[in-house]
Amino acid sequence: MVSLPSTVYNHLSHGHMSADRRPYSLQRFASFPTFIHEARIVASSWRRCIGGPQQRLDVHVCSSFPPGIGEDIICTAAALGGAYAWIRIFDILGKNGVLEQNLSRKLIHVSTGLLYVLIWPFFSPAPWSRYLALSLPVANAIRLAVNALGFFEDEGFVKSISRGGTSGELLRGPFYYALALTCCTVCFWRDSPVGMTAIAIMCAGDGMADIVGRHVGSAKLPYNACKSWAGSTSMFVSGCVLSLSFLKYFSALGFYDVDWAHAAWSILYISLLATIVESLPVNSFLDDNISVPLVSVVTGILLFSNPL
Repeated sequence: MVSLPSTVYNHLSHGHMSADRRPYSLQRFASFPTFIHEARIVASSWRRCIGGPQQRLDVHVCSSFPPGIGEDIICTAAALGGAYAWIRIFDILGKNGVLEQNLSRKLIHVSTGLLYVLIWPFFSPAPWSRYLALSLPVANAIRLAVNALGFFEDEGFVKSISRGGTSGELLRGPFYYALALTCCTVCFWRDSPVGMTAIAIMCAGDGMADIVGRHVGSAKLPYNACKSWAGSTSMFVSGCVLSLSFLKYFSALGFYDVDWAHAAWSILYISLLATIVESLPVNSFLDDNISVPLVSVVTGILLFSNPL
């Protein structure tokens, strides 16, 4: 995990342990709300909350397991099933000619990472919850590798994910995508807005840039004929909107107390720099699923750690 001093957020530590402060709807699977897990966007040092006495709810699940494990297992199983079904829907739409291959690929690119972040609050505040959530991008990476290496080939899956419809492509862009989700989860999780901002810009920003650029992007950038003003503009706007929406979502659920002026300017700068990097003519040797989240994370760490 990344530990950062921050003017934007901190992880609160308490002298004693109280019950899980998330809304009750997010606690309904939990048997023992053992950990406090809050983050606030304020100017103070980052500290991790650990330990504390167990507290028991009247209705519990998997009471013989460690605190919160029942909630997390249910969330993980539901998310894995939902992720498989979601990709399968695009397989069917592609096979029936409802969606053309490139549009299907980009809609998967936009939606899967965003849906992944949206389920984060449903996991318990326990320290292992991030690693159970991590099973989603890891499972996707394994599925990509299995298909790419020829151990098993799902033709519909390959065509809906890859640019050219060949299994060899799965270990490039799609695999880097899963790797970016994995790194953001391990390093940042719900402790910091940096990870979710990078995911929002990679998914919504980069994905919308391609969709909009292909359909209305007649005016090309002067330094890259493969990119358009419309595509780059849509990436910047989509990245900003989705990043701020994530922040609002987590704030509404009690994870963050937001200094909105500071947060908004930080996200504008991160999205702008990521858009500039995505527009550069470097795709032949540096995939957008590496460059966009990487620059978003580095810029986010700098902006969320120092006064603007």
